[in-house]
Amino acid sequence: TDLPIDNMVIFGGIGFMVGYAGCKLKKVLITVGLLGATLMVLNHNGYIAINWGKIQRDMAGNNSFRILKPENGMQLLPPRVQEAISRVVGVVTSAFENNKGGLS
Repeated sequence: TDLPIDNMVIFGGIGFMVGYAGCKLKKVLITVGLLGATLMVLNHNGYIAINWGKIQRDMAGNNSFRILKPENGMQLLPPRVQEAISRVVGVVTSAFENNKGGLS
């Protein structure tokens, strides 16, 4: 029993999206990591002085970070996006349930 073509399209699309997002995210994470490491080395060697206490106070007082906390009742994603994700998860779950026998 082979996977139906619609399941293959869904899984292929999901794989493509995850791979594409991974490539983009990798570049951003490498850039941010190198920048952070460079700042730490420059701070350690005395070339620059970073006031870490002020950074922590500013981040704690920044409203954009408070919005992302679930205990404030704020949702990270808009309701339409959450519904779309729920539909995709439902389709993928049903595809796995329908194919319990495995691929042949």
